[in-house]
Amino acid sequence: MSSENQPNIPGAYPQSPVAEGKSQFTILPHPAKSNNPVDLNAPGASEGLRNIPAAAAFNVPGPFIPTQEMANSLEKPLSREELQAKAAALNKD
Repeated sequence: MSSENQPNIPGAYPQSPVAEGKSQFTILPHPAKSNNPVDLNAPGASEGLRNIPAAAAFNVPGPFIPTQEMANSLEKPLSREELQAKAAALNKD
């Protein structure tokens, strides 16, 4: 396809100015060989957050559920009145 037969398409990449003062545009082929966007990346480049060490905190199996023995060995939560008394003691100047 010669450069004279290529259409002027708005927004296409300009090749070089033509003698009449108009710009000449061409459409470049897309590098994809398939419709899968992963094929455009280099091998290993599409692994996303798996390659970032700081994101490893989000790669966990799930919540920890303690056994009944562990749950029974924990201290009992304080009542509302006990918590208010502790807060009042801490807020005294």
